[in-house]
Parts: sequence; structure tokens; C-alpha cells
Amino acid sequence: MNKKKQKRKKILLTSLICAGVLGFFFGIYCLMDFYYRDSFPVNTWINGIYCTGRKVSDINQELSKKSQGNEMVIRYVWDGQEHQVTIKGEDIGLEADYTAQLQRFSRKDVGFFWLSQLSTPREAQITPSAFSWDEAKLKACFESLPFVALERNNAKHHK
Repeated sequence: MNKKKQKRKKILLTSLICAGVLGFFFGIYCLMDFYYRDSFPVNTWINGIYCTGRKVSDINQELSKKSQGNEMVIRYVWDGQEHQVTIKGEDIGLEADYTAQLQRFSRKDVGFFWLSQLSTPREAQITPSAFSWDEAKLKACFESLPFVALERNNAKHHK
């Protein structure tokens, strides 16, 4: 009987240790899920930027800086000829906003299963969902365009 009791104690102790280890790892897993709840999950890349653990606002700011080389192209017809003018984004304070796209992507199809991304990166190429600019700078750029000055002169002569 003593051997049976010792065997039961060993089995019970082994079971408790295994349950403790499993509980510990499950607790760590749940803590990591909580950590990634308001940020990008592990192994996430967007437009070549590593996003793991970072917030949408941080990634939006970095993507916006990265896209500062944007330009606005204005095409117009004057005196029967087609013309094109390019305005540099920095000349008018043009800023790209990726917030809506990033929010859609941040937790899409990941949920509690973020661990599955350890072996396979989650990558995306996104485009800005909106643009903003400085209206005063845009107006100044627009008024400096050759056809606008010609049109103003023509308007003055016809008065």
C-alpha cells in the first residue's frame, strides 16, 4: 500500500507541476494578448515599417514623414494647349493620413491568435486614406501659376 500511495503522490505532484507550467505559459500568453490589444501584433510590417507593439498614431506619423515627397499635379488647357504644373507637397504643407487604413489593419483577423504570426510575418502595403494641406500655402502656390496671373490680367482689362 505504501508503494501505491507514493506512486499516487508522484502522479499528483507531476500533474500539479505540469498544470502549473501550463498555467504559467497561458498567463504569459494572455498578458501578451492584452499588451498587443491596443497596438500592432507581433511580426507586423506595413509599407516596410516594423510595427510590432506600436500604436496606430506612431505608425501614421512615420508613414506620413515617409510620404512627404508627394506632389500635386494640376492639368489645365489654356489657349487650346494642354499644360501641366506640379506642386511639391512640402510647398503646400501636404500631409498624408493613414489612420483609417491602419486602424482597419491593426487587429484584422488576429485576435487571440497572435502567436501564429511568429513564424510568418504579417505584411501590408497601404495608401493614405486622406490628405491635408495648408490652405494659405496652397492659395499662394495656385496664385503664382502662370495661367492664374494671365486670367487676372484679362479680368482687369475687361472691367
